[in-house]
Amino acid sequence: MKSGIKAFWLLLAAALLGAGCASYHVGTALPPEQRCVFVETVANETTEAILGTLTRQALQERFSQTPGLRLAASDGTDAGLKVEVTLVALEQRNLARARTREKKARRDDGDAYQTVLYRLDLHAKWRAIPAQGDEAAIRKGEIVATADMPLTADKETAQRSALRQVARDLAVRIADAIAD
Repeated sequence: MKSGIKAFWLLLAAALLGAGCASYHVGTALPPEQRCVFVETVANETTEAILGTLTRQALQERFSQTPGLRLAASDGTDAGLKVEVTLVALEQRNLARARTREKKARRDDGDAYQTVLYRLDLHAKWRAIPAQGDEAAIRKGEIVATADMPLTADKETAQRSALRQVARDLAVRIADAIAD
């Protein structure tokens, strides 16, 4: 009798575990013929010239690390899917302020606070085009990627780091949208 109860609970646990994992998958839902990805040169309409190169590198890195996908040859001849990205706009806004000046050292109350953290928002459009040219199979979208940039003494280093971060965030969002 005890072994029957143990077997029942064991089967119930296995069924619940299987049901919980039913929607989980490893890799990609892309058809096998589209799993070799080529990243086109990124069109950059922002004022940050390096951002196009950083985004293309981040996309290539992300696709190469996504299970079930691989990067196409450098000329794209073996690609089953070509990815096009256009960087539309890069916006910077104040995210956090801190009190930095005492009353004696400022002209008015507006001078008491200084921005200490900025947020970068990168607006982009993407398209994933199958090599077969099937118009119905083209996937596309618009994404906003973000990165934070602290106020530091070396603003250029902080800016470069934030640009790399926003490019990586964009790459993750695009790769996830394409692979699912």
